[in-house]
Amino acid sequence: MVHLFYGESNDKYALGVVPSIDYMQRYLNVCNLLQIESEREVPVWDGPFFKNTFMGYEYSTSQSFYAPLYDDLFGLLPPSLVKAKASLNKYGLFDTEDDLNSYIENRDKAIEEGYDLETFGDFCRFKVSLVTEAIV
Repeated sequence: MVHLFYGESNDKYALGVVPSIDYMQRYLNVCNLLQIESEREVPVWDGPFFKNTFMGYEYSTSQSFYAPLYDDLFGLLPPSLVKAKASLNKYGLFDTEDDLNSYIENRDKAIEEGYDLETFGDFCRFKVSLVTEAIV
């Protein structure tokens, strides 16, 4: 199920959402489920909490779930992003918000310097965790 909503600036965002806690529990029994937390104020999860394992921080868009990390850090690497690549954890994510923020600042500098990095989308910071069990 995809839920569409409009932010205060009337921008359109498409977020993939799970339709119900029962559906999530069934899904969790057969697949891995990621808990994604963003800096956005909407939508807000009002269901039960989950036991989870923190994986790292990501920078992505909500429209197409495009994450620039792979393209930015494993293609033609701008010199300002070398340190960011070295700080990725085993999941290909950042362990700290400081590392993520440093990557974003250096990414913006690389774009200003003329490097061809993706700029289209509603980029925001995400905290990614692997759900281990629902607490109902």
